[in-house]
Amino acid sequence: MLLGAVALAPFSAIAAEAEPPIQSLSAQLAAADQSFRQGQLQHHKGNLEAALALYSQAIELNSEHVLAYVARGGLLGRLERYTAAIADYNAALEINPELAGAYGGRGLARYRSGETTAGARDLLHAAHIYRDQDRPSEYYSTLRVIQQLDP
Repeated sequence: MLLGAVALAPFSAIAAEAEPPIQSLSAQLAAADQSFRQGQLQHHKGNLEAALALYSQAIELNSEHVLAYVARGGLLGRLERYTAAIADYNAALEINPELAGAYGGRGLARYRSGETTAGARDLLHAAHIYRDQDRPSEYYSTLRVIQQLDP
């Protein structure tokens, strides 16, 4: 019996060394989703800096968390940090180029930062994606936003 225990000891040591020191991928993705949901809650409560930190944490844990990029972009736009908002929308669009909301958010950020033509173009592109995805409510809402922009 003792011989069996001794024989297994080296394999246990090798297995322990082989385990990565970071979280497993699924645990890391779950933690990213948790940070994102907590960020949404803080955003809804009006705790904007806390929400910003949680969205950033979600992105650190999962660099392809498209919703965290969009949410953080929206929050940054609300804080009038348009360059950072545009960067987040760009990151989201690299992950999912058919994400109409990211085009719309980027369009508003561009428009408000002085890039009026590019902003209007992004908003129109968002409207077309909504139309193509058979999402009439979002389509008409985006068209109303475009109509309300200063000439």
